[in-house]
Amino acid sequence: MAGKAKEEKEQKKERTIEELFSRMDEVLHGLEEGNQTLEETFLLYSEGMNLIKECNLQLEDVEKKIILLEGNESDDI
Repeated sequence: MAGKAKEEKEQKKERTIEELFSRMDEVLHGLEEGNQTLEETFLLYSEGMNLIKECNLQLEDVEKKIILLEGNESDDI
């Protein structure tokens, strides 16, 4: 069972930022429609919050890479 959880985490990590934004857009539209039960609304909200966390992690990784690259470039000058 631990293998399955790890596999699911890896699949989530493989999504691009564009895919995450696209899914977030779908979640937002679902929330705006208001045609779901309270439980369904909560699940959409929860998914949206998780998507935001994933996006933030990916953006932080990119930011760190840029900082490293900028540091390497200034060493070369």
